[in-house]
This record gives sequence, C-alpha cells and structure tokens, in this order.
Amino acid sequence: MKSLETFNNLIDQKVFNLVNQKLVVFDLDGTLIDGDLGEAVFYLLLISQALGYSLDEFDQLKATVINQQEILSGENSVVAGFLQAYLASLDKGNFVDAYKITAEYCLNFPREKVQLVTQKVLEIKSDPVWRKITIGKEIFNLQIHANREPLMSSLPSAFLDKGAILMILSASPQWVVEAFCLNEGIPVACAFGARRDGNGKIDVPYGKRKLEIIHTHDTQQPYIVFGNSQGDLEMLEAAVMPFVRRTSQTQLLNKAKRLHWHIL
Repeated sequence: MKSLETFNNLIDQKVFNLVNQKLVVFDLDGTLIDGDLGEAVFYLLLISQALGYSLDEFDQLKATVINQQEILSGENSVVAGFLQAYLASLDKGNFVDAYKITAEYCLNFPREKVQLVTQKVLEIKSDPVWRKITIGKEIFNLQIHANREPLMSSLPSAFLDKGAILMILSASPQWVVEAFCLNEGIPVACAFGARRDGNGKIDVPYGKRKLEIIHTHDTQQPYIVFGNSQGDLEMLEAAVMPFVRRTSQTQLLNKAKRLHWHIL
C-alpha cells in the first residue's frame, strides 16, 4: 500500500507497531479528503432541491453539475437562504457557524439519503469545478470538490488492523462522516461529526471542541493526530505525534515546521 509505505518512511516501523490500544485521530476534510466532503454533499443536496430532483435521481443531478457551467432554477427562498447564510459565514471566517448551517440542513434529510449522496460524491473523481448557480434572482458561485486522498486512504484501516483506537473527527455532518467510514470499511462507531446534542443544538467538532470530544471518548492522550487546518490545532498540540497535511494555511505549516511536527 503506497500510503502505508509513505507513512513508514516518516517514522520508525517500531513506533507504528506501538499503536495497539493507542488513540489515533484523523480529521476528514483536507486530510483524508482532498477538498470538503461535507460541503460538496451540502451543495448537491441544495442544488437537487432547487432543481426539483429527488435524491433517487442523483445520477441525473451529477450529470447536470458536471456538464453545465451555469445552473438555473426558479425562486427557492429556502435554498437561497441556506446558501447565503453559509457563504456569508465563510466570508467572515465564522467557520463554526458555517458548519452548523451545513449540519442543520443535511440532518433534515433521512440518514440513508445523506449517506447515499455522500457515497455518490465519493465516486466522482474530478478536479475542483466552479459552478454558477442562479436561483431566481440570486447568483452563487460554488466550488464543488471532494476526492478521496490517495496518499492517506489506506491509513485508517491499517491502524485498525494494528489494534489502534480510531476516531474520524470532523466538522462535516455526522451522517456524511458515517458514510465516509462505510465507504472505507471503517466501523461507524469511529465517526464523529457535527450532530445535534441533547438540547437539539448543533455540536460542531472544531478547534477546542475537537479536543474535548477526544477526551470524552477516551481519557488517554491522543497518540497520533492527523490534521490540516487551524480547526485541528488543539488536537495536534495534544498529540504525542502530530501529522499535518500540506495546506494553504501558512500559520499552521510554520508552526509545524517550528515544532518539528511531521508534514505529509
């Protein structure tokens, strides 16, 4: 397995063999996924609603998104409202608010429907695409991109085979993270995404919240953590062995270099 060989080139094989009963944590988007899986599923669900497609017509929707540079639909205040709120939160750097919006929308669908769309998205292998979406009088430019990261794809299962305690910890909606695990043959018990808490509020694993969830799940210090963004910083700092995926976030990369963290 290429990814496992690459990993073994970074650390001693003896260290890799010590993960039995140790906690190994992966971020999802930008780490195991090239792009943003939760965002791609969110966009495609919204586009399907705007165009009036049922979720069973996903192949037709996929063809529309791949082949048409501009997608037109009639007025749909619900779809436009979610897109406006999400993009505005991203523009302001309010990432937790943005992820709450994606989770709130996706969790309104049946679990199996979200998982089906996620599976279909994972089957799409393409470069990032920009699409102009016109909903009534509102115009949105959306980047849709979420590919399995070939360098990393075999690592979670390899750690499980070595007896590690595995967590896939992501700000993407819970059912999207579960679908990724199902696609990779990983138990869904390893999936920790944005979900509703006991009070009905959306709980987003991001920043310090990721570390809190890790400590709630397992009291031991995380042995190995993989991440790629500032939202992973606290759990990377807590790890015995932090690994940072190459990212456009120079602040995180500079810190990783300064502290001699592993960079993939």
